[in-house]
Amino acid sequence: MEPFIFEPTALSWARRTAGFSFDVLLSKLHPTWPDLTEATLRAWEGGTERPQPTHVKKLAVLYKRPIAVFLLPHPPDENPIPPDRRTIGSSKRGSFSSKTLLMIRIVRGIQSHSRELAEARSAEPPRCSITDSPSSIASKARLSLGIDYQLQRACRTYEAFFEAMRRAIENVGVLVLKSAAHRSFPREEARALSFTDETPYAILINNKDSDGAKNFSLPHEYAHVLLRQAGICSDFAAVSVGRRVDPIEVFCNQFASAFLVPEREFLSHSALVNVATVNKSALEQAVENLAMTFKVSRYVILRRLLTFGRISQGTYQESVERIDAESPPIQRGGRTVPARVAVQTNGTTFTRQVISAFRSDRISKAAAAEYLGTRSGYLNAVENLLKKHG
Repeated sequence: MEPFIFEPTALSWARRTAGFSFDVLLSKLHPTWPDLTEATLRAWEGGTERPQPTHVKKLAVLYKRPIAVFLLPHPPDENPIPPDRRTIGSSKRGSFSSKTLLMIRIVRGIQSHSRELAEARSAEPPRCSITDSPSSIASKARLSLGIDYQLQRACRTYEAFFEAMRRAIENVGVLVLKSAAHRSFPREEARALSFTDETPYAILINNKDSDGAKNFSLPHEYAHVLLRQAGICSDFAAVSVGRRVDPIEVFCNQFASAFLVPEREFLSHSALVNVATVNKSALEQAVENLAMTFKVSRYVILRRLLTFGRISQGTYQESVERIDAESPPIQRGGRTVPARVAVQTNGTTFTRQVISAFRSDRISKAAAAEYLGTRSGYLNAVENLLKKHG
């Protein structure tokens, strides 16, 4: 028998790492390939039948893989996906969709490109242990990153505060990335991810989440970086060990709460000064004011009020259930500015590396556009936008 042109194990590996079952794959291929059967796909992957180049080209497009991958003698080695820390206290985690798995591959690619493009070794964030006090580590992190109460109050919007935190974290050598319309994944699968098995460390924020949630996700994932314990995260509700939970998630939640809403600044707020217990009639307005001051969700404020004994467990539970019952805010679409999308999704650190490499002729214009997930015609606008960032 003549040797196979395309490696069968590579075909199987590419399908699985793309997150496609045979049923899902067939549903995507049948509109243009109605005669294809599951038996044929299994035969290709099992090495009992040979696919034609045109067949493999179609599969490569769906799997988002270069066709050369299928010519290798065995599947290439790739870093594993981060540990699954989703849905704390529950075994109902579900599998990842092709969109989430592709986004993880994109982040891995950005990490690799960043290492290649770096002209000098970047800074590295400090390291902490899970046995450390989360609030103490959070206090040190605020100080080292330059995040203070005045900055939180001065930021007019939640997004402005997110960007301030993002710049500070990128300054210590961590890439902070956001998903976008062309690089999106379901909010139900993950709110944020962290990558700590290779440098530069990276954080990915799901941009489909609410502003308050994104502001919590960022320091939560930064705590994962400080611990050097990566994760795919979705449940930020548990901040104590009152139930069976992942202790790393508990630490990261406690860190994020203390980082965003420090005890001293929180209890000295005008809404809480000389207030032993927040009256139920005044609670809703107080929570709104505190949430806007610290640029966090109402959930975070309620948890801090409970932690410091300003509300009871019953009041906390009632308030959380009331918020849960509210209709989600309508997401209004605006005009998309491609250059802004490129900077917002890739962060200023990686975007600067790419533009610098392009201007110094280390990479081509096409490569620069590909790295940033945009079109080459927008690179000048991206560069101009970077100049505005200083």
